[in-house]
Formats: sequence, structure tokens, C-alpha cells
Amino acid sequence: MKKQILLLLCFISMMFCSFVVYGQCGGKKPAWAESSYHRTLDKSYVETVVETGDSYDDVRSKAEAEIQRRRKSTLGEENAWIKSKPLAEYWECGNDRYTGYFLYQTPKNPDPSYKYEDIIVTDRYPFSLRAFVPGMAQLYKGSTTKGALFIVGEAAFIGGIVACEGLRSSYQSKINTTHDVGDRQSNINNADNMQNLRNGFIAGAVLLYAWNVIDGIVAKGKEHVVVRSGNNRLSIAPFVAPQAGSMATGLSLAYNF
Repeated sequence: MKKQILLLLCFISMMFCSFVVYGQCGGKKPAWAESSYHRTLDKSYVETVVETGDSYDDVRSKAEAEIQRRRKSTLGEENAWIKSKPLAEYWECGNDRYTGYFLYQTPKNPDPSYKYEDIIVTDRYPFSLRAFVPGMAQLYKGSTTKGALFIVGEAAFIGGIVACEGLRSSYQSKINTTHDVGDRQSNINNADNMQNLRNGFIAGAVLLYAWNVIDGIVAKGKEHVVVRSGNNRLSIAPFVAPQAGSMATGLSLAYNF
């Protein structure tokens, strides 16, 4: 009995360790997790290093060595030591092999006191007018399937509206072309049915569009790099201004540089 309990505990421990190890792998792949990702800013470089190895530590060591090699090659100084700032990482695992994607920021000046751009990696996106075009905000954020579904869905609803309205008009025009009471009633019923279907498609198109706009504004997307530019910010504040015989009040919109 004790042997069985020990075997069970060992099995649970192995499963837990596997969960911990592989819990770092997978998930939504960031927009920057490509070997070709590279941005040249005014004061620094932002780039991705991709390495594969037998363990996390092995892969990280290879990545650190590679980013140093790149910067030394750029400076043309083999003995230079440049502090690269790790910004984010993403892992893919399988068959006891680990592939790590590492996003680094490296200053152009090797002086350790050198100041460079403030960068964040986020899955949040600022408001964009793309949200008002079905599927465009989702495609921009890297949610290709969701964006395609919004586009196809909106197109299907619009197609349904056009088709039903065309049939309704056709049945409507036939009402007065016959004196047969049965035919007239049949055309009236068909026209009413097409009108109801058209209205249903209109309601569906409106709801889907509203969902698209809300999702395009608030939904997260793939992780991407954002360069924060100092204290620049958009501010709204109330104001009071004297007028001839009265006071004007309102809100002021200002962008601070």
C-alpha cells in the first residue's frame, strides 16, 4: 500500500513539473515574435533573437550571447560590452526542445549612463478609426479569424438585405398584375415575408456592426511594442471664460508636448 502511495505521489509530482515547464510555452504568439523583427529608433535598437536548446537556461544563454555578438559587430569593437535590456519573451516547446523568442532593446551608445527610449510591450491598442470598418481593427490587432468572421458576417447580412428587398419589390409589383384573389393574397403574403426577413437581416447587421465596433475598441490583440514619448498626453479640463454680460463654460481639449 505504501509503495502504491509513493508511486502515486511521484506521478503527481511529475505531472506538476510538466505543467510548470510547459506552462511557459504556447499561447497567442506576439507580433514581435519573428526572427526578422527589428526596429531602429533614435537612440536604440529593438529586435528579436530566436534560439533553440535543450533547456530554458541554455536557450537564454544563447540569446544573450547572440545579442552581444550583434551589437559588437555593429560597433566594430570586439571587446565592447553593451547592456541590452530584455523586454519580453515567448516560448515554443516540443520533443524536449525549447525555442525562445527574446525581445531586446539595446542603446546605440555603449555608455551605461546613456538614456534611451521608454518602451512597453502590451496587448492593448489605442483607439483607431479602424473600429468603424467591419473586421479592420481585429485584423490590425492580429486577430485574423475574428476579423474575417466580422467581414463575412456583415457581408452576408447586407447580401440578405439586398436579396430580400429585391424579392419583396418583385412580389409587391405582382399584386396589381392579377385579378385572381388567391394569387394576389399569395403575393401579398410573400411580400410581407420578404419584408420581415429583410428587417431581420437589418437588425442582425446593426447588432453585428455594434459588436464589431465595441470589440474593435476594447478587445486585446497580439503583444506589440509601443514607444512612449515622454510626458506627451491628451488632457480634458473644464474652463470658464468671461463674455459680454455673461460667463462661458465648457471643456477644453489639449495635447501637452
